[in-house]
Amino acid sequence: MPRYERTDSFTLTIEADIKDRAYVEKYFRVLDQIYNGCLDVALKRLHKLQMDPEYQKLVKDKTIKGRSKKIHEKQIEYGYTEYQLHEKAAEMKHHFSDIVGIDECQKQATKAFRAVEKIRFHQADSVRHHSRYDDTSVEGKSKNSALNYRKGLLYIGKTHRYEIIIKPDDAYAQEAIRNNRLKYVRLLRKTIRGKTRYFVQLVLRGTPPRKHEYGPDSVVTGLDVGVSTAAEVSINHVELHELGPDIPVIDAEIRRINRAMDRSRRASNPEYFNEDGTIRKGRKKWHYSNRYARMRKKRKELYRKRALQLKTSHEMLANEILERSTTVICETMNYRALQKRSKKTTHNSRNGRFNRKSRFGKALANHAPSMFEQLLDQKLHYIGKELIRTDTAKIRASQINHVNGEAIKKNLSVRKFEIDGNIVQRDLYSAFITGHTVYSSEDSLKPDMVDFESCANDFETFLIFQDRELKSIANTTNLSWYIS
Repeated sequence: MPRYERTDSFTLTIEADIKDRAYVEKYFRVLDQIYNGCLDVALKRLHKLQMDPEYQKLVKDKTIKGRSKKIHEKQIEYGYTEYQLHEKAAEMKHHFSDIVGIDECQKQATKAFRAVEKIRFHQADSVRHHSRYDDTSVEGKSKNSALNYRKGLLYIGKTHRYEIIIKPDDAYAQEAIRNNRLKYVRLLRKTIRGKTRYFVQLVLRGTPPRKHEYGPDSVVTGLDVGVSTAAEVSINHVELHELGPDIPVIDAEIRRINRAMDRSRRASNPEYFNEDGTIRKGRKKWHYSNRYARMRKKRKELYRKRALQLKTSHEMLANEILERSTTVICETMNYRALQKRSKKTTHNSRNGRFNRKSRFGKALANHAPSMFEQLLDQKLHYIGKELIRTDTAKIRASQINHVNGEAIKKNLSVRKFEIDGNIVQRDLYSAFITGHTVYSSEDSLKPDMVDFESCANDFETFLIFQDRELKSIANTTNLSWYIS
């Protein structure tokens, strides 16, 4: 039986009034060092584990009986488990016992282990160490950790306490703290407009106070989330949303800043560059000018503003959709695969030039469709529901014809096509099909079959709403180029 019961939780973020910045900066610096140390230890142990011939055989041959157990035994043999890394973090803590608690150190070890696990499972090529320029966070493991919150005060260790700024008119925060028990505390360090500010995140047990009214369960909404758009279709509403429509495009400004930073670094460190401009091999201790530091802060602020505005935009769109319906179905998408470069080398048939191998990395960064799905799913969990994802391989919503059941593959450039003598827009029709999917059997984990009868019944209504939406887009929104 588990020691702790798994319960719902949510995060409340409040600013902390920290005047003793020197101590808190030292606190963060120590925990960053512990994280980096655990990261180095985990990488070395993983390398030794992967060099073991028995482990290599276990990874390649999936038919070996008791394979998972044997792999875990090998991990223990080389000290590559989360709790063995906790022991290493405890050793490091002895040098800083008067500053940090054991819970915070073990949480840093857990974060380091999870980062290295991405390399083991080929989800990442490398890991990144924390530097003094990063906005990092530290957290405890329970309400009894050295980092905790009691009666309006943030406690760091036994002797340091700081006030939490809760505005008198912030009824949401006051209700959340009053009606929910504390699980643990997280402390964030953020650089905002060039100044360092500290925020406390209280991870509270339960669900957050409700701010919005939710729609009925009986209305099913189909979503087709693309790289930069989200098509929403239900029996009484059809709309094509642009993800992050008002987010400023900062790519040109970032490129300009990066070039200026590179020139500054080369001017400050000429000994580290060859005559042809390439960087020399070997260890280096880079020197940065004050101008370089100012440009780095400016670039960081641009990224921070865009990320904050994009998340706010996604949350508003998620609330808007849930106000109409709380039964939401969408396709299962692998956005990580869309980031990768194409492996095939192809030519343009018109001019004979090589086609670019880049995929949708920049568009995904600018519109963050995965974040939108995550926020929508998170809000549904607060009311005891979840985002329903279809079996994409079996449904093929953008290819299927609900009239005859045939699936015809279409190029991405095809945005409109004909169904039963009617022109449909690809994304909206895909969302229409997704909203009419069902489970083929009780054992199905995802909706894996199209309900063609209900599609036929609702198709005329869909066409009326679709034509209205396309006219609205053509006249008023930024998506007119997308539907043409």
